Amino acid sequence: MFKETYFHTLDEKGRLAIPSKWRNTSLHDSNFLVVAKGLDSNLFVYTEQGWKQQIEERIKNLPLGNSDVRSFIRFFVSGSAECVIDRSGRIMLPQSLIDYASLKKDVVINGAGLYIEIWAKELWNKFFADNEEKLKAFAKDFFNTPLQDNKS
Repeated sequence: MFKETYFHTLDEKGRLAIPSKWRNTSLHDSNFLVVAKGLDSNLFVYTEQGWKQQIEERIKNLPLGNSDVRSFIRFFVSGSAECVIDRSGRIMLPQSLIDYASLKKDVVINGAGLYIEIWAKELWNKFFADNEEKLKAFAKDFFNTPLQDNKS
């Protein structure tokens, strides 16, 4: 699982350092990362295996006759890129994804459990400022909900 939030910089060539903690643990078996358009003007990053399990398996079961499905695939899958981690622990982000997420120099790399998010620092700060009360209410409900017993 990816946890924690890191503040990094995107260099002039579009390279972004992946936190060493993740490179040494969660990413050590990945040949590449898949970077895709996120749902909040950010980017989603999956390991090679995570992409296969979480995205490819779901897409296999989608009805291609549905125009919304085809539109989603055009947006999400065709807008994604395989990014190799170089010897310095960086990935090179395609310009199209940098533009989509409005990435400048200061970026936030956020562990979101099964995937990583990359945010422009300004959008990250705005997201939390705009959603603070809603997030607190959700957290309250989350911690007040009892765990389900799955021993059936």
